Amino acid sequence: MRLLVDNQLDDSRAMGAIGVDDLRWPTAVRPGDTLRVETEVRDKEPWRPGIGLVHSGATVFNQGDETVMTMTGLVLFERRDREAND
Repeated sequence: MRLLVDNQLDDSRAMGAIGVDDLRWPTAVRPGDTLRVETEVRDKEPWRPGIGLVHSGATVFNQGDETVMTMTGLVLFERRDREAND
């Protein structure tokens, strides 16, 4: 989560999250591991006026390129078309 917040969400129009789905830890993370995260937008939908819900997939890898975590984040963002009523 820290990687996502510091490198992706901190300078965005994120307004908080409503949860995480499908969280998995297929490989153990150990002290001293170096981690990197890749994300992709999987879906988006209107949530409330001016706010949209983005479903984003995140995969975390260790220094050996092993997948150590996967999840789907459900994050609320301010919409570009803030005045939309849908």
